[in-house]
Amino acid sequence: MRIIYLLPTHNNKPSGGIKVIYQHAEILTTMGIEASVLHLYKPSFYCTWFENNTIKKKMAVFDVSQDFLVIPEVLAGDIGSFCLKNNLKYGIFVQNGYLIQKGKNKKTNSEFFEVYKKAEIILVISEEVKKTVKFIFSSFENERIIRIRPYIKDLSNSLKKSFLISYMSRKLNDHSKNIIFLLKNKLSTNWKFIDINNYSEKQTIHFLNRSRVFLSFSDQEGLGLPPIEAAICNNLVIGYTGRGGDEYFKLPIFYKVEYGNIIEFISKIEFTCQTIENNLNFFNDDNINNQKNKLLSYYSSFEVEKDLANFYNLLKQIKFPKDNTKIKFSTNPILNFFYN
Repeated sequence: MRIIYLLPTHNNKPSGGIKVIYQHAEILTTMGIEASVLHLYKPSFYCTWFENNTIKKKMAVFDVSQDFLVIPEVLAGDIGSFCLKNNLKYGIFVQNGYLIQKGKNKKTNSEFFEVYKKAEIILVISEEVKKTVKFIFSSFENERIIRIRPYIKDLSNSLKKSFLISYMSRKLNDHSKNIIFLLKNKLSTNWKFIDINNYSEKQTIHFLNRSRVFLSFSDQEGLGLPPIEAAICNNLVIGYTGRGGDEYFKLPIFYKVEYGNIIEFISKIEFTCQTIENNLNFFNDDNINNQKNKLLSYYSSFEVEKDLANFYNLLKQIKFPKDNTKIKFSTNPILNFFYN
């Protein structure tokens, strides 16, 4: 059996969802399981904005007798229908429950629900997404919905901290612009801002290790990764949970703000920056270190391996067709444009 993770895009812009897929395929390989990634609409493409040793499949040709396709939720309707038509075994990886409808594309509701109903497995990134999937597809068996966490490395280093506030403008850009404008007269001139949008992994780690505060503008996400990475790099995190982040957005590291409450957002930033200025060793607090260590443990490669083992054990129960027919996927130029 070969596990092939399909990806919808072929650009080299940073994306947490793409990185998670690469990581899962790479970890499966280290476990001795054949796994690869395929950028479906441009098989020659491979992400280089972060370090990885993920195996790349070079052609969109699939073997009915042994290939198991993992389809992202945004491709579920089209590629799921392709799999059903060609007798290919598949599962759906839902990283964002709020994007499920996007994967419908031009399928009817009945066609779309049939794709999910006939999936062998539905993978989810968080408990929030799991609740969403179970709510929408209530007839799908619970034991076939598998939670697989992202792997989050210890990115912290010994770089000297600055009076720096980091954020990502691609998340709710209007909110970030408004808050930073309104903060200008609230903070001391010591504080500077850095937008880490579209930086490589290496550059992002550098700035997260230099900053002391990270602003979270997560918006309806299955599990926002930047706030966790910022916390591990010794930032206090202030902002929105995006719903999926509710599972980790807790004090003393994370300061939750009600979505859209700009006054609360600014007040918490102002209070946090003043606290840091009054005590530069604030992050040496035992409670903060304990929370950081729990995050590293919960999202460790060890835990992700256990999740992936559950996934693989379920896959081993699948009966593949004996016919080793090779199926070629032909790129649809309209979809190619839409998903890029």
